[in-house]
Amino acid sequence: MERLEIEGVFGAVNAFAVDDAGQFAYLFDPRVDATIRIDLRNGTKNVLVWYDRSFRHRRWLCYCMFAIEQCQTTYLPTLFYNTKRKHFVLVTFVIDVDGKVLNTYAENVINTDCIELEKLAYNAHMDDNFIHIIFYERFTIHSSPTDDTKRSLSYLYYNYNCKSHNISNRKGLLPQGQWELPFVAHDVTVWCNAWRDGISWYVVSEKTSRTNGIMQKITLWQLDVLDCAWRLLPVFIETMASVRNFALRIENNNFAYLHIDWDREGIFYKFDLVELLSKRSDGAVARRKFEEKVKTESPTVSPAEIICPVCLDTYRDPRTLICGHTICFSCVQQMKNMGESNSIRCFACRRSTVIPASGLPVNFSLKDAIESLIKAKQIKLSGLRCTRCRLSCDDQQLWICLQCATDSDVELQSCEGIAHYEKKAKQYVFCAQCILKQHKKHRLIEYCAFRKRYISAEKTHEKFKKTVEEMLQILSPLRDLTLAELIKACDLLSRPDEMDINNEIESVLGTFQKRIKNIVDDLEICIKNVMQTCLRQKALTTADGPTEL
Repeated sequence: MERLEIEGVFGAVNAFAVDDAGQFAYLFDPRVDATIRIDLRNGTKNVLVWYDRSFRHRRWLCYCMFAIEQCQTTYLPTLFYNTKRKHFVLVTFVIDVDGKVLNTYAENVINTDCIELEKLAYNAHMDDNFIHIIFYERFTIHSSPTDDTKRSLSYLYYNYNCKSHNISNRKGLLPQGQWELPFVAHDVTVWCNAWRDGISWYVVSEKTSRTNGIMQKITLWQLDVLDCAWRLLPVFIETMASVRNFALRIENNNFAYLHIDWDREGIFYKFDLVELLSKRSDGAVARRKFEEKVKTESPTVSPAEIICPVCLDTYRDPRTLICGHTICFSCVQQMKNMGESNSIRCFACRRSTVIPASGLPVNFSLKDAIESLIKAKQIKLSGLRCTRCRLSCDDQQLWICLQCATDSDVELQSCEGIAHYEKKAKQYVFCAQCILKQHKKHRLIEYCAFRKRYISAEKTHEKFKKTVEEMLQILSPLRDLTLAELIKACDLLSRPDEMDINNEIESVLGTFQKRIKNIVDDLEICIKNVMQTCLRQKALTTADGPTEL
């Protein structure tokens, strides 16, 4: 955790966004009714020019904003509230190539008439190319017994697709209960949250009494959906009671940015979520177990000790000399051939070693140490972790819960293709211990087996895609020829002579019927070939079903 030496925007509240790379922050300044772009590396500020003055009137309140990067273009979906007409509008702005001008790209009016205005609350977050906004009726502890406790509270949910820029909605009733209580009471505790890769993070500010007055304690929490529990992270910030207006955003590299109003100025805090997870109380236990396992399984050896002194490369098939030193088997053969004798000299101590008929003994301890180091390096480079306990594992120690991955209600875009399934499955990767604890009766598959099937499916997908393209190329001349015949027929119909017209029509119809017959025959052949290919592929892919514990 660190406090950035960068000035924010006082009074921005939740109108705060960070791009995916964590390079720029965008905040709406209500004092000048303008969007400010801040370079998080050096603190440089730019006021984005806003030629469209439709939303610059004081009647419009900026509730929140998000940053989207698509095809090297930055979009800023922003939620406004009209205090006069009492409705919300989700406006998507696009920043021009120079990065200095805001242009209106799309507007979506949001009608919240089904929510009582006095009880209206909202929550908005972006995750996996979707912006989720929910408006709901807040439970109030001072409500009469005949009010909130006996009737369900309404909600209105909007889903904004950041790729297609389409918006959908649904409404309904919340289950009965005292929502947000007792966890949040406005006079005692305030909170804000952000989502990334299906994980929810909460910043909670709680008022506490000190000898020098009322202070605020800021903590960071992770909502563990799999365990249905709150996980406190090792973050503690003590502030004055006047600190307010918290906003949390998370970028792609798992760095979180907290913007708050502190003593008439906006300030930033930056958190490394991966580091905090490793320092979490239950996360630290798993990490210590993993480190102890690595220490016991692999001997203490430095990278310099696994380098052959002859070829200066990592040992391949290490062999031990009579003096105790080790060199590669290939180096032994080269030295033997160069000396034209059955003995070689050690490069380190110059002691001579006679090579027996059975060959020099293999240094198994060094060989195992090299394999352990290579395995640890591969695990580190792969970045594979259990989604629940965050334990680093190789692909043979991880499982995917197919039931949880397929039951999640996520819209699949046709442009995403088969890669969407791999990305979605990686969100449900677990180690063996977590699988046995949380997904015992679910449909499971080993991660390495899933990866092989994914590669096979991707090749099949590309093959059929190529086949379809070839079929379209084959049918394209027939389509053009048929179109030409129809145009010719229409031209003939414009002739004045009725007899000629009838003759020409019969001739054209006869020719057209022959063309149709040829097209149908060609299509039957193509469809027959595709069906045979599909049946063969299906027989291959269904040969091995998913594993169940």
